[in-house]
Amino acid sequence: MVGGPTAYLTVYAIAGGGALVTDRDVQDRLTESAHWEQYWLSERKAHPDSYIFDPILRPRLPRGGDYFEIGCTPGKTMAYFARNYGYRVCGIDYVGTELVHDNMRRWDIKDYEVVTADFLEHRFPQERLFDVVGSYGFIEHFADVEDVLLRQAAYVKPGGYLVVEVPNLRGFNTLLYRVFLPEELSGSNLAAMRPEAITAPLVASGFQIVYGRYFGTCFLQFDEQNGFLASRPWLLGLVRGMKRLLAAVHLDNVPSAFLSPYLVVIARKDI
Repeated sequence: MVGGPTAYLTVYAIAGGGALVTDRDVQDRLTESAHWEQYWLSERKAHPDSYIFDPILRPRLPRGGDYFEIGCTPGKTMAYFARNYGYRVCGIDYVGTELVHDNMRRWDIKDYEVVTADFLEHRFPQERLFDVVGSYGFIEHFADVEDVLLRQAAYVKPGGYLVVEVPNLRGFNTLLYRVFLPEELSGSNLAAMRPEAITAPLVASGFQIVYGRYFGTCFLQFDEQNGFLASRPWLLGLVRGMKRLLAAVHLDNVPSAFLSPYLVVIARKDI
């Protein structure tokens, strides 16, 4: 039987009879709690049925089952899966979980669980696994990306799915962030933003890659709920207009390592 992580910084199983990761130190995170507390204060409250990655996720993930999200604040993605996939949702975060509870009530989600804890220190019972595990903009905030990735993978049931999304701050986007959001750039591990940095450890650990590529044409596809855009109406209006123009000429999703704003990987764990 495949178990969840059996101990912090010791040994955890990844696939049935498959790879083990042992005695690997997790290096310091690249961001602190104060950063995220301020970040979530600036985010707008969007409806959970509107989700930028819906075209990727909906045709590839099953309906029904248990869903676990790492770094779950503010709860929008949990609500999206609960409302659209019928999942029993569980999330963990070390800041902002009161906002998750507020949003679950706001969106009338009753069957949910939120754990306020550091994912790298919290232990679920060994037998607790999930049909779908997801993290969105999480693993790139750590120096040892593979270690954090495989800790997440350990919670996936055999036959279940792991969804990992990271922003792509490489290429042209590096320049944009250096100008507009240098603090975000300094808190991110750019090595996590290559597809093989995510897919290779998962394949070696008993996963099949269902989807693994960049998403979106350029920075215009950044989530409009981002606090930087939300606080600058003129810039948000400009971005929306240019996005509509790209969509009209069918150039709204031309993936590239140099320009695309996101990288998304969906992997299925071997039975």
